[in-house]
Amino acid sequence: MSLILCTPSEADVSAVSTVHLRAMDENLLTHAQFPSPEGLRFFHGWLERNTLEHLRDGDKGVLVAKDGETGEVVSFVKWLVHRPGEGEQEQEQVEEEWPEVARAEYLDPYAALTERVRERAVGKEAAYYREFG
Repeated sequence: MSLILCTPSEADVSAVSTVHLRAMDENLLTHAQFPSPEGLRFFHGWLERNTLEHLRDGDKGVLVAKDGETGEVVSFVKWLVHRPGEGEQEQEQVEEEWPEVARAEYLDPYAALTERVRERAVGKEAAYYREFG
């Protein structure tokens, strides 16, 4: 199979969300956070909106890998851009309001835990890596 790496179109966001959920299907935490079909549908929509943000926001990015023959999205990568000086400013964290089909008692502590681990691993300052070839 040949792969095509490209920026997705807005028409691809549902496929990106589907790939994301498929990859997380065996993750027990995902099913604890979104324990019903309705919860997983909500999460699918949330991931679609998140992918659109990554397409539209200059401080975020997303690329997809598509099957060269079928055009089907088979993988993706998302990232945030941290500009010089941004790490010095504390950004106000807005806590997500989750619907009843999502389990906030698992989502909010997990988000806080991953933030603490990220800060411990890479710190609060922006870090840049440049490769010169």
